[in-house]
Amino acid sequence: RFASVGFNPLEVVALLASHSVARTGIDCTVRGAPLDITPEIFDTQFFIDVQLRGTLHPGTGMNVGEAQTAVNGTFRLQADHYLARDPRTSCAWQSFADNQDRMAYDFVQALYKLSLLGQQNYSLTDCSDVIPAPLAYTATPSFPPSLRVCDIEQACGTAPFPNLPTRSGPPILVPGGRNACNETVTPEFEDLSSKIPQGNLQQVLGM
Repeated sequence: RFASVGFNPLEVVALLASHSVARTGIDCTVRGAPLDITPEIFDTQFFIDVQLRGTLHPGTGMNVGEAQTAVNGTFRLQADHYLARDPRTSCAWQSFADNQDRMAYDFVQALYKLSLLGQQNYSLTDCSDVIPAPLAYTATPSFPPSLRVCDIEQACGTAPFPNLPTRSGPPILVPGGRNACNETVTPEFEDLSSKIPQGNLQQVLGM
């Protein structure tokens, strides 16, 4: 429970920026499916894609912990779907959609706070010098091909979702998922999102 360890809803949303480069194993028929259309880039696309109206499943259908996604080949976690639409978190979610600098800054602050849980600061060694500088971000936030702002499920009650450009080209199939139903999943890669009760964010936010 995030609130019990001092995290507010904005920080919870900021931490989910990590899902921009994440993949899932909930459905073994598409194991490794990405959570947005740019899985190799740490960007705001995740916050755009999850806010789009879900219309399909990339694999076998509605699995526990899964919500419908908007782009073929991508996978949507039910917890992400709810956080994008919950009144406590929806405006924070939307604020990251077209603001790479804010998303990156808030993620760094929240992840730093998370890294210190259960630790004594004075006993740690600062290894920041070995971390390479990130590449400059030059992309423009945009909707996937064929999708527009009218495909957004508006959730924030204080501001409309940004009217972003649409990527050119026909609807896309994002590669990445593979059939791995006969493979053994090691515990360190267990996907825990299915453990979250459906329709209930109280256990996520602790509020």
